[in-house]
Amino acid sequence: LVDVDPYGQPWPTLEAVFETIELAETAAVAVNDGLRQKLKYGGAWQVETMQPFAQRYGNDHVYTHYLDICQEYLTTLAEQAGYTVTAFGGYHCGHAQQMTHYGALLEDNPNA
Repeated sequence: LVDVDPYGQPWPTLEAVFETIELAETAAVAVNDGLRQKLKYGGAWQVETMQPFAQRYGNDHVYTHYLDICQEYLTTLAEQAGYTVTAFGGYHCGHAQQMTHYGALLEDNPNA
């Protein structure tokens, strides 16, 4: 189980986990993500990890579809590490829905 609860964005931590730690054949990731607050005010362009998504989808889209972006980003990181995301779920919560909680089940992909 990888449990990530940063103050702000989780992406640098998740990137480091997938780049440096060998996970079990089946692993779970749980994230308490505080980045959405910054994204609400058009801050996607200011966050390095969100810049590719802002460029691809537009700055406002990153906020309104942040949970989809979380799934896309986590799936990409997992695939680069040789895993397949077999389940993903999440929701927005907290004051003004500025927090995002999500989790994923990962399976080792021997074909990767």
